[in-house]
Amino acid sequence: MPVLGGRGRAGSAARNPRDSIKTCKTCCAQLQELRARVCKAIADPKRLIIINELRDRELSVGELCEATGISQSNASQHLTILASEAS
Repeated sequence: MPVLGGRGRAGSAARNPRDSIKTCKTCCAQLQELRARVCKAIADPKRLIIINELRDRELSVGELCEATGISQSNASQHLTILASEAS
């Protein structure tokens, strides 16, 4: 038989409102950290160019360099940063 607790919902135990606030603050902090990482990843104009080129189709690094005019070593560095921030 389900246990009634808190506000009478079956299967839920009475919760301390402070626990919900702590959870909310933790989630908000994690969300802000994620936003900061995304902003950092796209802060470079060349990375925005790369993202724009890759938006509609997949390209090899060589094709990407040809399309953007960015050197292969530079493109690889930017792709590494984008990939590390995406994980």
